Amino acid sequence: MFHLPNHKGADYETKNSYSVTVTTTDIGALSTSQSFVITVNDINDAPSAVSLSANVIDENGLPCVILDWQFLGEDLLAIKKFTIRADRALRKAGLARLEIIDDLYEEKPSFMQSLHDTYHQSGGALIGTSDRVGIVNRNLKVFGTENLYVAGSSTFRTGSGANSVFTALAFATRLVEHLTSNHEPN
Repeated sequence: MFHLPNHKGADYETKNSYSVTVTTTDIGALSTSQSFVITVNDINDAPSAVSLSANVIDENGLPCVILDWQFLGEDLLAIKKFTIRADRALRKAGLARLEIIDDLYEEKPSFMQSLHDTYHQSGGALIGTSDRVGIVNRNLKVFGTENLYVAGSSTFRTGSGANSVFTALAFATRLVEHLTSNHEPN
């Protein structure tokens, strides 16, 4: 979890960009620092949706899940830019060289169809600023409910090939802190 010097998490609702410097020191007292800018862009396009079919039933007699997976116009360019930056950084560090798929490099929409599940399921109960763009608010409370919260990667607005467990646990820890600091004990 990203913590500011005041020990509070970043509040991307009021500020979408933070400059940070990470310094590491080895056992020989040699230090190195790297500065980063962390920016979160809130894209308010209609999110992908998960719903239950009113007409199709599975082998257990339950409604089938309908996945309406939407790509935003900026997604292909963002993936390309990230891949190029990652390739440059890996080459500069002498660690690796990425082979960028032609369809991605040429920004062909067909590239998006080549993406497939990474087995790190996320989404479906997206975090948002209102019920128009999400299911839960920044404190993971379901919009329009009194006491219903969702903890886990289903609240992620985006995903990647990286394992989402650590981030999901950070969200869950943040929810526990919110609930225990804002509610009377039973």
